Amino acid sequence: MRKIIPVALVVLAVVLSCLPLLRDIRRINLDWDWHQTLSFYRAASESVLAYFQMPLRTPYFDGGYPLLAHPLDGSLNPFFLPPLLLGEVIGIKLNIILFHIIGAWGMYYLAKKVLQQNTIGAIFATAVFCLGGNTHRLLVTGQTYPAGYYFFMPLLLAFFIKSFSDGRFIIWASLVLALLVTQASLRFAVATLFLAAFAVLNTAGLKDGKFFLDVTPLKNLLIVIGLTLLLGAVKILPMAELLAQAPRTTSGYNPFWGLSWATAADAFFSNRKIFEFPGQLWNHHYVGYLPVIFAFFAGVFLCKKTWRFIVLGIIFGFLGLGAKTHFDLFGLLRNLPVFNSIETPARYFMPLVIFALAVTGGYFFSVAERLAHRTVKAILILAVFVVALDLFLAGAPQSRPFTHEVPAYQRQKRFFTVKNIEPGKEVSNVVPPEVYRIRSWEWTRPTQYELMLQNIGKANAYTNLHLKDSVVPRYYVSWDGSASIDPANYVFLPNQAYRGEAYFMRGEKNTVEFVSFTPNKLVVRCEVKTSDILVVNQNYHRWWRSDIGRPFSHNGLLALGVDRAGSHTISFRYVPVTFYAGLAVSLCALCCLLYWLKKLSAKKRG
Repeated sequence: MRKIIPVALVVLAVVLSCLPLLRDIRRINLDWDWHQTLSFYRAASESVLAYFQMPLRTPYFDGGYPLLAHPLDGSLNPFFLPPLLLGEVIGIKLNIILFHIIGAWGMYYLAKKVLQQNTIGAIFATAVFCLGGNTHRLLVTGQTYPAGYYFFMPLLLAFFIKSFSDGRFIIWASLVLALLVTQASLRFAVATLFLAAFAVLNTAGLKDGKFFLDVTPLKNLLIVIGLTLLLGAVKILPMAELLAQAPRTTSGYNPFWGLSWATAADAFFSNRKIFEFPGQLWNHHYVGYLPVIFAFFAGVFLCKKTWRFIVLGIIFGFLGLGAKTHFDLFGLLRNLPVFNSIETPARYFMPLVIFALAVTGGYFFSVAERLAHRTVKAILILAVFVVALDLFLAGAPQSRPFTHEVPAYQRQKRFFTVKNIEPGKEVSNVVPPEVYRIRSWEWTRPTQYELMLQNIGKANAYTNLHLKDSVVPRYYVSWDGSASIDPANYVFLPNQAYRGEAYFMRGEKNTVEFVSFTPNKLVVRCEVKTSDILVVNQNYHRWWRSDIGRPFSHNGLLALGVDRAGSHTISFRYVPVTFYAGLAVSLCALCCLLYWLKKLSAKKRG
């Protein structure tokens, strides 16, 4: 029981740090990223609950979008269950709390059980990792939900280290990394890079004054990556197809976010509570002086134990600084797939600097055991309490972050799409031109989440990965620029070119109406007098199928030739082969892994 108390106290403190989420658990904020996450979960949940379909596609984004293929879609993730069962607003907030609990337990397990730090050091490392930097503060203020997947890093590293001596942990490490594939987006690549760097640093070195070479870490790394690709095939194959059609590459860095050597001291040591604009929070990685001091002395006096984490911290620090150093280490990665999508290195690499710092600092507290003096131990315990309290207070929002009730909009009986008449002005024009061109249209109101509540799609939706949207909007939206969800801020202007959500090309003799309109299946009833082309006002995709012929693209829209006169009920089905092929691979891999785990466990017991 006594062994459980320390980790229980740490987990309790971390949960209490999430009180801003619970205080207004049914409310939302106006952050773009928060609304984007809400919209992804709402689209997926609606597909499952309202239509009993896999969330393969949604009509709400860009005139019809391959939802499950998007890196930010979490419908294949076990953490999809809370938003599915409790609604996207409450479910996402509960997930963030679960992320914190997993991060706290995982870090304590890594520090105490795997790295053999003492209890005080493990508590210190856990507090710094969970509450230091900007990940915690971003999450409790309702920004960038996928950042929460950094809380799985301690568990991933712990399982990977354990795999050096026990092959069963290769499977557990692969499962954690596969979890990141399902929604962590670019953070999956960053986590894999961290694991690879750690493996390389453990491959060779000096032990008892003698050089050693051990290929086990590299071998296990390759196995973990291979198993992850197989387990995640159900997500990876559709995602790869989407990225091939809509590559998100940039020609340069985005100076809108990111710190430099000149601002590094302010970023890590200045406990700022007020920021001019939300993006500044990304540049603020506050940990305070004591954790850095402890990590420094641990590096000096316990170099054999800490040098790998110090090297990792330095490497990822240079990666995070990007072009703002004389040696642009990240520039070496910019030509690689996935990494060429990173425009703001600090956003992705600095959380792992905090991770390395927390682990290194935890080793310092072994001094209490060496000196075996009660006074020293009491001082160190007090220091840990001071650090934890400081980070706890630093992460507390200045004001209530969730201020708005979910709008009680009237839901439209028939679905249609709208598009903003002009781009937004909130995004800075100092970002790379191709990024500004897209973001200025994405960061417009009403957001896609607000529109979804009304059963309305948005052509210029916030998706990050844009396919060509050929959909004809029913209305153009004029927005007065106000940052609120008041409908009075918008004017809906009818589009004279709009012909309906389904129509025939050659005149009014042929008529069509929807029997059902669902994400993966569209059913229409037609009265055909002369051969014609039926057009559905949704983007064409090669995976559309029909029961009477092969659909084709008509100016980018879903179309079908109808030659026979008479009454017809026509079904269009969205059948992405990449998903079903990936599902088969993932299920086979999972079954093989479970069998392998059973065999390894039996061998261990025998």
